[in-house]
Amino acid sequence: MKRDWKHIGFSVFLAVLLWAIVTMSGNFYTSVYLPVHVHLNDSTLAVSSVSNRFVIVGVQGKGWVLSGYYWGGDQFMDIYPEPKTGSHLITVRDIIKSEKIFSSETNIINVSPEVIAVTVEKRISKNVKVIPRLRLNFSEKYSLVEPPKVTPANIVVSGPKTLVERIDSVFTEPIKLDELQDTLTFQAKLSLPNYVTSKKKYVQIFLNVQKIVDKQFRDVQVNIKGVPSKVELIIFPTKINVNLRGGINILGKLTKKDIFAYVLYGETIKDTTGAIKPHIIIPNGVKLIGWTPEKIEYVIKK
Repeated sequence: MKRDWKHIGFSVFLAVLLWAIVTMSGNFYTSVYLPVHVHLNDSTLAVSSVSNRFVIVGVQGKGWVLSGYYWGGDQFMDIYPEPKTGSHLITVRDIIKSEKIFSSETNIINVSPEVIAVTVEKRISKNVKVIPRLRLNFSEKYSLVEPPKVTPANIVVSGPKTLVERIDSVFTEPIKLDELQDTLTFQAKLSLPNYVTSKKKYVQIFLNVQKIVDKQFRDVQVNIKGVPSKVELIIFPTKINVNLRGGINILGKLTKKDIFAYVLYGETIKDTTGAIKPHIIIPNGVKLIGWTPEKIEYVIKK
């Protein structure tokens, strides 16, 4: 005899539905978590602390009513403290009643906490520096040739006076990048302290990543500084070779005229060997790794 699976399935469905209706008609107890949202109707004021960020409400009621608190969307509690500075104590049960958060068909068994303390202060604004939080890993022989550039470098933050006065900088959210070998521009989200806000939500970060190479600049002129009148300082050699390390694009644009080498007459007075090391000034973004010869010989004529 062939079974009618459609009728069997329908019968099972009706049985389950009937069981659910009967079951959900019974009384149940559950705990509902309500995030606390604090609102101020005065733009010159700001919240500096809230004793609890959420409340737990123990509710009893029919199963089908309580299920709505799980499937009916996000639940939260709005709090509107008096618009003046100081500490405000908010009775949670009063808010639940006035905001009609729960159906009249439910019973509030317990509330934790019963009271929420909210501190309100004068709002101030301040210009602060933005610091990127970056974890960078480069491909072999590649690196940053200058510090990351943040645009804008500074932003205006706003919030309670006691908090904002202590802030000199804010950070971005952490960002990790791997296998870097090209310049890169990207957006980073700001990470602000609690109760501090800014109209700016993101900043732009530029990473100047280049292949790192070495380059020698030959015949860099050595200058003489600090020689008094009636004294002649003769040096040998008068030119040196300077070795720099840096990004390939940066070094490719440099010439020996961008390097300034010199010796100081005053150092010859203290020297007893007849040779002194030159001072070498190089452009930003490159590193001095050596020069030849290492010392400059000299003769003083008076």
